[in-house]
Amino acid sequence: MYPPTIPDDEPARVAALEQLALLDTAPEERFDRITRAAAALVGMPIVLINLVDERRQWAKSAIGMPHGATADRPVSFCAHVVGDAAPVLVAELARDRRFHDNPMVTGDPFLRAYFGVPVRGPSGHVLGSLCVADTQPRALDETRLARLGDLAGWVEAELDRSRLAALAVQERATSQRLEALTSAVGDSHVVVGRDIAERRRHETALRNLRHLYESILDAAGDAILGLDVDGRVEYANAAANTLFAVPEGDLLGVHLHERFHDRYEDGSPYAWDDCPSRITLREGRPRDTIEEVYFRADGTPFAAEYVSTPLFADGEVSGAVLMIRDVEARRAVERMKDEFVATVSHELRTPLTSIKGTLSLVLGGVIGEVPAEVGALLAVTHDNTERLIRLVDDILDLERLVAGRVELCGVDTDARHLVDVAVDAVGGLAAAAGVTVEVEVEPVALWADADRIVQALTNLIGNAIKFSSPGMPVRITSSRTPEGLVLTVTDQGRGIAVEAQSRIFERFGQADASDRREQTGTGLGLPIARGLVEQHGGRLQVESDLGRGSRFHLTLPLPAAIEVGP
Repeated sequence: MYPPTIPDDEPARVAALEQLALLDTAPEERFDRITRAAAALVGMPIVLINLVDERRQWAKSAIGMPHGATADRPVSFCAHVVGDAAPVLVAELARDRRFHDNPMVTGDPFLRAYFGVPVRGPSGHVLGSLCVADTQPRALDETRLARLGDLAGWVEAELDRSRLAALAVQERATSQRLEALTSAVGDSHVVVGRDIAERRRHETALRNLRHLYESILDAAGDAILGLDVDGRVEYANAAANTLFAVPEGDLLGVHLHERFHDRYEDGSPYAWDDCPSRITLREGRPRDTIEEVYFRADGTPFAAEYVSTPLFADGEVSGAVLMIRDVEARRAVERMKDEFVATVSHELRTPLTSIKGTLSLVLGGVIGEVPAEVGALLAVTHDNTERLIRLVDDILDLERLVAGRVELCGVDTDARHLVDVAVDAVGGLAAAAGVTVEVEVEPVALWADADRIVQALTNLIGNAIKFSSPGMPVRITSSRTPEGLVLTVTDQGRGIAVEAQSRIFERFGQADASDRREQTGTGLGLPIARGLVEQHGGRLQVESDLGRGSRFHLTLPLPAAIEVGP
C-alpha cells in the first residue's frame, strides 16, 4: 500500500479535531442521518463518515460495513483524502496501486470501489471525509458526485454544531461556577468580576459561532428549510426566501405543502399524505425527488428537485430538513433544445429522402447507363444519405422517447420470434464482419410491441457484431427470473471500462472517443434501446470486463399467467 501524505499542519489539525469532543463517543443520530441519506441519494451500499485522528482510523458513522471493520483497521482510504485535501475517486480499487493490496480490498469486506470527499472543520482543517464504497467496481456520474459533495457540506455544518454545543456546555459550566463562587465568597468582587468577564467572553464566542453557522446556511445556493413534525417551517435560509419570493421571516410557521405545494402543475389537488416530505415525517426515511412543481408566493410555478431527510429526537421523528433546488431554467433549456432538435430533424428528413430516392433512380438506370466511375461516386453518396436518414430517425425516436410520445402497440408474440427477426436484420452486417450469431432462446410468450423490441435487439446485436473480431461468435441466450424474461447478448470484444458503462446509455455516448473513428454509428442506439425497453416496464443493463467482452441483459416483464421460478 502507498502510505497517505501527512499534512504539514498535522498537530494543529488533530488539535482542532479533538476540540470538537467527537472521538470515542457514542453513535449520534445526526451523523447517522447523513449516512442514510448518502446511501439513498448516491446509491451505494457502504457509507462512512470518517474523522482521522493520530491513529488514522476513527469512523464516526458507518452503514453497510461488517461489524468491527472500521474499528480495528486503518481507514487508509480516508487518510489519503485528508493527506491530499482533495477527493479520492476510485472506480476499481484492485487496479489502483495505492489500494490494490489494502486489507479491506484483499479481505473482508472486499471493497472494489471508493469515492471520498474532504470534510473540513470550523478551523478550516480537513478533519476527515464522507465516503461511499461498494463491493463491486462501479463509477459515479457527475450528479451523484455533486450530491456527495453537498452531503459533505452537511457533515461540516454538523461539525460546526458540535463546536457550538461544546461552547454551550462550557458556558453552562462557567455559569454554574459563577453561582457557586458568588455563594462562597459573598461580596468578593475581585473573583466574581473575573468570572463574569470569562462568562462574557464565552457568550460572545457562542454568538459569533451561531452567526457563522447561520451565515454558512444563508450562503448556500439551494433552499434549506427545517420542518416540524406537522410540516410547518421552523427554519428557512436566505435562498429559501428568494426561491418562494417572500420577505425574510415570512416562511416561519407556514405549512410548506399547503402554502406552496398543494396542487400539481395541471391544477389538480396534491394531497399532503402523498407529499414526499410527509412520507419522510411519517416513515422516518429520506426521500429524493427528481422533479416536483412548487408555486411561489405570487402563484407562478417552478420545477424543483429536492431531498427530504428526517430529524430524530429520543428515537422519534422530530422534523425534517429539506434541500430544494430550482431546476425550472434547466428544464426550459432542455425543452428548447429538444424542440430545436426535433424541428431540425423533421426538416432534414424530407430533403434527405428525396435525395436518396433520386440517387436510387439514377443508379437503377432510369436515365440510362451510368459510367462506372460516376456510379461508384453516386453509390458512396447514396450510402451516406442512408446513414444521415438513419441518424435523423434515431434523433426523432429519442426525442419522442424523452417527451413520452412513443405509443406502444402490444401484441401476443414470443421471445424466439423477436430474436430471429432481429438476427435476420443484421445478417448482412455479421457476414461482412465474419462474425457468427448463436441463438439459444426459448419461445417464451410475451405481450410487447414487436417492432420496438426488435429495434432494441437489433441495436444490441449490431453493436456486439461491430465490436467483435472476425471468427468470434455473438451469443443470444434467455433465462427467467422473478423480474421477467432476460435476453442476454454476449460478445467477446474488447469490453467496456467500468467508468464508461453508464456513459454508453447517454445520447451520443461512446465507451471510448476512438469508437467514433473505428466504428460507424450514431451513438444513439443504446439510449434508444434502453428507452424502448423501459417503456415496456423492463430494463437494460450491461456487464463488461476490459479485454473479455460485454453482456447486455434485456429484461422484459412476463404476462401474469406465466409462472417464473426463483
